[in-house]
Amino acid sequence: MKLKAYIKITLKGIIKELPMMLFVFAVFPIFLSCLYGYFQKDVFNISNEMSKVTISIVDEDNSNASKGLIDFLQGEELKKIIKVEEEDKSDMNVKIPLGYEESLLNLKENEIKIDQKDKKKLSSFKIVTILIDKYNQDIQQGVVIKNKLGEEKLKDINSKISELYEENVIENNIIKTENNLTSFEYYSVSIMSFIIIYTIISLVAGYYTERENGVFNRIMSTSLSKVQYFNYNLVTFFMFAMIMNFIYVMTYRVFNISFKGSLGLLMVLLTLTSILEAVVAGLVIAFIKSKKTATHLLNGLVIVSCFFGGVFLPIDKMNNSFMSFIGKFMPNRLIIKSYNNYLLNNSLNDLYPYIFMFAASAAVLYIVSLLKVKLKWGEE
Repeated sequence: MKLKAYIKITLKGIIKELPMMLFVFAVFPIFLSCLYGYFQKDVFNISNEMSKVTISIVDEDNSNASKGLIDFLQGEELKKIIKVEEEDKSDMNVKIPLGYEESLLNLKENEIKIDQKDKKKLSSFKIVTILIDKYNQDIQQGVVIKNKLGEEKLKDINSKISELYEENVIENNIIKTENNLTSFEYYSVSIMSFIIIYTIISLVAGYYTERENGVFNRIMSTSLSKVQYFNYNLVTFFMFAMIMNFIYVMTYRVFNISFKGSLGLLMVLLTLTSILEAVVAGLVIAFIKSKKTATHLLNGLVIVSCFFGGVFLPIDKMNNSFMSFIGKFMPNRLIIKSYNNYLLNNSLNDLYPYIFMFAASAAVLYIVSLLKVKLKWGEE
């Protein structure tokens, strides 16, 4: 049997079962993610996390620039967000190093150290970091303008800039600067990672059903080798996964809910994801003879991914160090991290590490599976 004929048979099967597949792999998971997204939207609203934070300041530079930064952090505009206290009463300590002013004037990077004592106040830590970075950027821009336009022009511009530092504008600037996923975006990715594992289960179950029906033995009685048959299975696995993943993400994209970045980058991720799905399914059928054993193993992956992988619980928002640590080792974290990065940054450079991990993982798993198939595969 040629690959073209094998693909044709698979496509006919997909078309025949398409309505049910659309419900299982698209309609239901999208409904589920939107439902979770709606009820969890306040968790992802950074403005709700902007509780008052207390900071202490150590000024080792003792310069006009460092005093200006301290005045800025103690200003009326920030009193709703920041309160300056003694070190033993603060949530975090801001240390302005020696040479701070000089680095600003020379347009060099300066490292203000922020010691986060209360690890639970991650959002507050980010807010203070953003404000300090914004202050430094404004000072350095002022130096550039002064060099180009002169002192009088700079004073006029600074007076206009100061008018912008009102409380609401600062809060809005924090919200815009701190790039965050919406609840709908988060759950579109987390539910997708769940569906991907479920897709692998379906692919593996389909193979075992065919083998139980004698398809494997009939194929082996032809001129087709085991390696060819294994590779044909991987090709059809990839096609099925790609179709389901494409339908899933494009539904969100059409309704402008999620996956709104570069279509080219999205297609790269979808292709790599589908390849990895096919290869993981291939690894299972290469090493595990029993359908029951394979099903139990994959169902176990679904369960741990749901509890510790961030499928239904946003573990990054829970401030639970144990959950965060365990979550790093969950099988669906690569999916979640890569697609979240796509949604947040929409940049090929930022996706390179994930692209490499997808490609490397797929290559290693395929080689291992192929070696197993060549050694022994399919015998009772």
